[in-house]
This record gives sequence, structure tokens and C-alpha cells, in this order.
Amino acid sequence: MNDSSKDQNSSPRGVEYEHKVELDIAALDRQLGQQAAEYYVLQKYPEARLLWGGANHNLQPDNLDQVWQVTDKKSDDSDIWLIVAAKAGEMKLRILKTNHGLNVQEGSRDYLEQAVHLMKNYRSTYELAQQLDKALKNRKIRYIYAYLPVNTVNKETELGDITVKEFKL
Repeated sequence: MNDSSKDQNSSPRGVEYEHKVELDIAALDRQLGQQAAEYYVLQKYPEARLLWGGANHNLQPDNLDQVWQVTDKKSDDSDIWLIVAAKAGEMKLRILKTNHGLNVQEGSRDYLEQAVHLMKNYRSTYELAQQLDKALKNRKIRYIYAYLPVNTVNKETELGDITVKEFKL
């Protein structure tokens, strides 16, 4: 057996290629999740403004997918903040380690508090972090999970319906 007949996955190049394909699929899942979440939010809250995150946004420094500001129709003096965990395909909810060494899952109050804490360390997100801190104290945050199923059937990719659930803070 010569080297050219070896299984491509057994060579370092094959493993590298496989890893790149997995990264590409993860990036596509992330982009689909972001776009599906944006579509959902704008359908439900046409007046919403995306302040952080979105399909082409880097997650760092906070690990929040999207932060929206929505005018509270019940009150003239404040807004509702909508935090979205946007997922698609194989994406799972993230885990963050707190300053106390605890692992907290995306969607929990502890996760949100840790993400806001991380945002305070950066000039570009400090003001938004302060606003989110205040909104948390005033119970003006809704935290939702938007998921878009991505399935392969007969080598064709099919997108399912967006599923949205609200986390309890």
C-alpha cells in the first residue's frame, strides 16, 4: 500500500481539514442562530434596537449573543432590556467560570451577572454594562433562548421553526 492510498483522515492534513470543516459548520450555525434571533425579535418588537451582538459580532468580552433595548409600553420612563441566547444546529448553551470559580450556564442570572461584570472591564462595553446592571436590579430584563433547528435529510439542509423560551431570572 503506498502513501497515496491511505485514508485522508489518518494523515495530519486530513485531521486539520476535518477540524476546519467542524469550525466552518459551527460558524454557520452561529450565524444562522443570530439571524433567526434577530428575525424573531424584530417580528415581536418592531421598535427594538440592537445594541450589542448580532450575526457579524465578536462575542468577546462578554459572551452575550444579543442585547436589545425595547420601549416599555407600560412606562414612559424606562425600557425593557432583552438578552438573547441565539443558537442553531449543534450549538449549546455556554458555560462561564465566575470569579469565585463556579461554572454557570448561559440563561441563568449568575451567567448574566458574570457577563455584565466582564463587560465592565472594557471601555467599549462599560456604559452598556452599567445600564444592564441597573436593569437587573430594577427587574427590567427579559432573557430568552432562541433556537433554530438545522437538519440534514437526504444530503439536503433543512431549517426548522424558531423555538423561543424565556429563562427565569
